[in-house]
Amino acid sequence: MFKLFKEGLAARKQVVEIVKNYLMQKMHYFALQAVTSCIQTH
Repeated sequence: MFKLFKEGLAARKQVVEIVKNYLMQKMHYFALQAVTSCIQTH
């Protein structure tokens, strides 16, 4: 039972990492887009 719980926590940690990386990439992309559009308008 406890082993299963520990494995569940590890899996959740992994999912959190994946989501975090995904969001970071998205944010990076949007920031890049914003900067590019700013440069183009000025």
